[in-house]
Amino acid sequence: MNKNKIWTYEEISRPHIRLFQLVGFIPFEGKTLEFIGTKLLNVFWSLMVLSYKSMFVGYGIQMLRRKRRKFVELIKMCKQLWTYLTPDETTIIRRYERKAYYIWNIMMINVFSAVTIYILTAHFISIPSETMNGTQLKTLPFRFFADIQEDPLFTIVYVYQGIVTYSIVVINTAAEATGYYVILLACGYLRSVRTRLRSLAERQDKLNSNDKENQNKTTELIYKDVLQCAKFHQNIMVYCEEIEQFMRNISFVGVFTTIYNISMIGIKMFQHDGQFLKYMIIMIMNVFQFFTYQWSPDGLLRESDAIANAAYSTSLKQVGNHKSINKILHFLIMRAQKPMQLTAGGFVKLSMETFGVMIKSAFSFFALLRNADI
Repeated sequence: MNKNKIWTYEEISRPHIRLFQLVGFIPFEGKTLEFIGTKLLNVFWSLMVLSYKSMFVGYGIQMLRRKRRKFVELIKMCKQLWTYLTPDETTIIRRYERKAYYIWNIMMINVFSAVTIYILTAHFISIPSETMNGTQLKTLPFRFFADIQEDPLFTIVYVYQGIVTYSIVVINTAAEATGYYVILLACGYLRSVRTRLRSLAERQDKLNSNDKENQNKTTELIYKDVLQCAKFHQNIMVYCEEIEQFMRNISFVGVFTTIYNISMIGIKMFQHDGQFLKYMIIMIMNVFQFFTYQWSPDGLLRESDAIANAAYSTSLKQVGNHKSINKILHFLIMRAQKPMQLTAGGFVKLSMETFGVMIKSAFSFFALLRNADI
């Protein structure tokens, strides 16, 4: 990748936007959510979710569908923040966008692989007949309300279950990607503000070493840059607050269903039923998913907190002894001292510290049940 390339918002967001459009979370370019194509996609994905009958996937995705207009507004706000960037800062956002892109791609590839193995395995497994000379019974990848053995009905149901399962992988990945995308781009915008503040401090060092003739003119330019930083930071904070409102309930469902799964799977792992490896794979997938719920909010927390240190370092340079500059930096420090903290349900703070505490509690929970022989 060319480090000197100047990126546009459309270039870095293209794979994410296409994924969100594919599952009907946002409208196609130049269209609205009422566009017939988007409506047909929503009907298709809704049928897939209903067919799958997954409590977490179904509920989480239905919440996202009810909040589609809110998500569209978030995308617009994210794109508006792009206008504050300098050409060099687009590379910073690109790095954070790549993190989001790689996460949901890894997730999709892993789940696609697991589903493929699961479906193909069902094709080669048969159940012995209850009678001596009876025909072995074919198995479907998932349970079905009726016992189907005759073709072509068996093949139709088999293919249908495969289509439903792969569709759920796509829409579930898109649902997970919404959070990664908006949060990590917010981290990138905050990093851009921090980088800009540090560059202002470096410019002040050069200013102090130059002649006094051009100091007034340069100080005014620095004042405009500091003011622009403050406005940029203010808009990012508004954007982050909208992310909190959008993700609060979705994160609550994701965090607590995942930690519940971890606890229950932990119990099954030690029941000595010969399926330890199977449950270990599922456990790893759930722990990874729970980790991602905490990792991106933790990054946002650290990036928003780092703004205060960057502003303080800039203020120490006594930027031109300009009172207005110092005042702006003072307010910037005060606002950044309350870092942006995303929550699950409005009361569980999402961070790597929370990840450690809840994982420890989950393992303690199933260890207690195991010792009690429950």
